[in-house]
Amino acid sequence: GTPGTPGTPGTPGTPGTPATATRIPTRTSTATPTNTATPTITPTPPAFQVICGPLADNPTRIQVRWTDATSFETEFVVAVSVNGSPLVAIEPAIPSSSSRETGRTYSYITPVLPADLNLSFSVQARNAINGQSSSFSIPSGVCRSQVPAGKGTGCYHGTVTLQGRQQYAGTWIYVDGFPVTRTDAAGNFKICGVKLGNHRLDAGAACYLRAQSEPYYLATGRKVMLPATELLGGDVTGDQRIDLFDLVRVGRDFNVAPPRDPAADCTADGRVDIFDLVLVGRNYGTQGPLPWNYARVRSQSLVETQSETPAIEARLRLDGPSARLRFGAEQPAAQGQPEGSPLTLESRANADGSIDVDVVIDRAQDLYGVDLVLVYDPLRLAVIDEQSTVPGVQIRPGPVWSSARSFIAANAVAPGARPDGQHQVRFAASRLQPAPAIWGRAVLASLRFQKVEGFSGEETAHALAGVLLSDPLGRPLAASWTGLDIRALGRLFLPWLSGGAVESDGLR
Repeated sequence: GTPGTPGTPGTPGTPGTPATATRIPTRTSTATPTNTATPTITPTPPAFQVICGPLADNPTRIQVRWTDATSFETEFVVAVSVNGSPLVAIEPAIPSSSSRETGRTYSYITPVLPADLNLSFSVQARNAINGQSSSFSIPSGVCRSQVPAGKGTGCYHGTVTLQGRQQYAGTWIYVDGFPVTRTDAAGNFKICGVKLGNHRLDAGAACYLRAQSEPYYLATGRKVMLPATELLGGDVTGDQRIDLFDLVRVGRDFNVAPPRDPAADCTADGRVDIFDLVLVGRNYGTQGPLPWNYARVRSQSLVETQSETPAIEARLRLDGPSARLRFGAEQPAAQGQPEGSPLTLESRANADGSIDVDVVIDRAQDLYGVDLVLVYDPLRLAVIDEQSTVPGVQIRPGPVWSSARSFIAANAVAPGARPDGQHQVRFAASRLQPAPAIWGRAVLASLRFQKVEGFSGEETAHALAGVLLSDPLGRPLAASWTGLDIRALGRLFLPWLSGGAVESDGLR
C-alpha cells in the first residue's frame, strides 16, 4: 500500500503536533523481506504516546499520532484493534525519517471508514534491515468512526473460505485497505454503515495469499453480495509469494506437533504435516494479491502461473549489461554472488545420441532446499520425460531427494513459458525434518535431452537460468553459476535473462 507520509517534525516533547502530510492508503499489500531470522524484541513498550481522533472536517476518517521514542527503526508498524479484536497490522509500514533521534511526531490517517467501529491503535518500531523491533506501544484510547447525518450508507457481505481448512473463522476483511471485520466459522462476513460510492474489498489471513476485489459501487440502502472466494494457502513467510522459503519452513517442521514454527502450520490443526506441504506444493510459484474469486474461476494451469512470476530469476541474479557470450577461450558471465556455492551443468553424450545433463553444486553449506530454472532451445533439443506414468514432462530429481525425507514442490517442463520462445524447466525441492542439511558436492537434478534432427550437438542450446538456495531456517544462501559447464559445451544460443541477448553466429 501507499504509506502515510511521515509528518513534519513537531517540537520534541509535544506529541500532539499533527503531521502535515499524510496520504490515504490505496493498497493493502507489500513485499515482506525474505530473511526469516528471529527478530530482536525490545521488551518494554516504547513511550510512543499514541493518540487518535476523528478529523474535524471528516469524522469518517481517524487520525493517529505518535512520538518517536526509539533510535534504531527504519519504519513504524501501525496496528489496530477493531471492536475489541486482537491487533492487526495496517499495511504498509510508515517510513521513519528520524532513525537516530527521538521526539519527532508522526501521523497516519485512515481511509473513509464504515460507521460505528470502535478502534484502538498501537505502534511498533521496526528495523526492516536487521529485523530488530520493539514491542507494541501501550494502545491509544478508543476512537469511534462516524458517518455524518444525512449521508447514505449500505452493506457488503460475502463468504471467504481458506484452502485446506474446514473452519474459516478469523479472515480479515478490508475496506479500501483498512481492516474492518473478520469472518465467522463458516467464512461469512457482513459490513454495514459503509458510505455510498465505490469501495474495494480485500481478504487476508496468516499463511494465505490475499484476495483483492475490483471496486464495487454501493448505493444508499443497498446490500451488495460479493462472489464467494477462496484464499490460496502456503505463504508461510507472509510476503505474498509462495516460494522456496515457504517450502523449507514447512519441511523443517514436518511431522512436528505442536510445531516449533507456528507459522508453518497453514491448516491450523496443531501440527505440520502432509496437508501443509501439499498447500505449498500445489500453489508453488503463485504471487498475491490475487483477484477476488481467483481460486474458483482460475483458468490458467499452475505451470502457466509460475511462468509469469520472475522472482526466482530476479532475486539472486547480478544485474548488469548484457554480455556477448562466446565460449572456448572466453569465460561466460557469472550469475549470483561470487562468494556463493558454485553450480554447474555437467554434460555427457550417450551412444544413442542423447545428452545427459546434471545440475551439480559444489561446496554446499547447510543446504535444505533448492529452486532451479533451466532454459533450452526447442529447435535444437527436446527433454526426455523421466516419469512417463505422470502427466506432463518431468526431469530426474538428484539422489539427495530420493529418500522419504524430501518433498518435490515443482518438477515440470513448460513449453512456451517464456516470451523469447525458449522452453523452461523448473525444479524445486526441500528436505523434510529430521533429514540433515546437504554439505559438499551433490547432484541436484538431471535432464536427458534428445537432439532435434539437424542439430549436431556441438553447440550449446541449454543454460542454467535461475538459482535459489535455502538453509534449514528458510533463509537464502548465496549461489553463483555461469549458465553452463563450458568444459564440455560450446556456444550458447539463448537470449539472456537481464533483457539483453546472448549473440552467436546466425542466431540472436
